[in-house]
This record gives sequence, structure tokens and C-alpha cells, in this order.
Amino acid sequence: MSTGQKVAVAVLVLLILAFVVAVVLPGRTGTGTGSAGDAAARFRDLVTAPAMVERSELITDCFQGDQLVFAGACTLWVAPSTQGLRLLRLRPDQPIELEAPAPRVDDFTIEAELDPGQEISIAVDERGGEIELDCEAAGNCIVRFP
Repeated sequence: MSTGQKVAVAVLVLLILAFVVAVVLPGRTGTGTGSAGDAAARFRDLVTAPAMVERSELITDCFQGDQLVFAGACTLWVAPSTQGLRLLRLRPDQPIELEAPAPRVDDFTIEAELDPGQEISIAVDERGGEIELDCEAAGNCIVRFP
């Protein structure tokens, strides 16, 4: 067996071992209720690329065509899904601030200040969530989905 084949087998064994550990051991205890299902979901998210949030999963009054247009603030709701962890990509044309719930963590939000043209990917878990966008510019802000 060549060195490359030995490395490939070792990696495969480690992945299988990690999966078994994730399924057998319960999730972290504390304020939430951990379970083997939670551990399996975390492992799945580590080894697979997350899906993108679909347009049909977004709810807001700020849509104008395929972009968000708003002055002041806009609330964007991402619907719950059975797909697990998903990504929502945004790119503002003006400076904005955003606040989004951290995936799979209760009572914790992530805040970011975005410059014009800066792209961000927001992780959204299966519960969905509410994303607050605040326009820092005078007049309207436009946020695109690249």
C-alpha cells in the first residue's frame, strides 16, 4: 500500500470514528437540551457544505425585485427548514449594520458593520431567524443577494 493510500485510509477511519463519537455521545448540557441528534447534526455540518437560503425562505416588506431597498431599518425573516445549517449571502451598496442570531445558540446575536460592496455570509440554522438591517446612509440602502 502506498503512502497516499495509507493517508486516505487513516482520514476515512478518523471521519468514521468522529461520526460514531458524535452519534453516541450526548450534546453539551446546560441551558439547552443536548441529544445524539444534535451531535449528528453538528457532525453533518462539519463534513458537508451548507445549503444556500432560497429566496422563497425569506420574508420581508423590503423586497423590490431581487434586492432589498429600505431607508432606516429592515427586518428580514428566514423561515425554518429541515436542511440544517444554511448560508445567506448579502452585499450592501451603502454602509449597513446587521444583527443576526447565532446558529444553534440561544440568546446570542452576532453584529456586523458592512461597508459598501462588502459581502457577508450569515449562517442560519434549521430554526430560521430574524435578521435586522440598519441603513447608515442618508436616503435608501440597497442590499443585494450575490
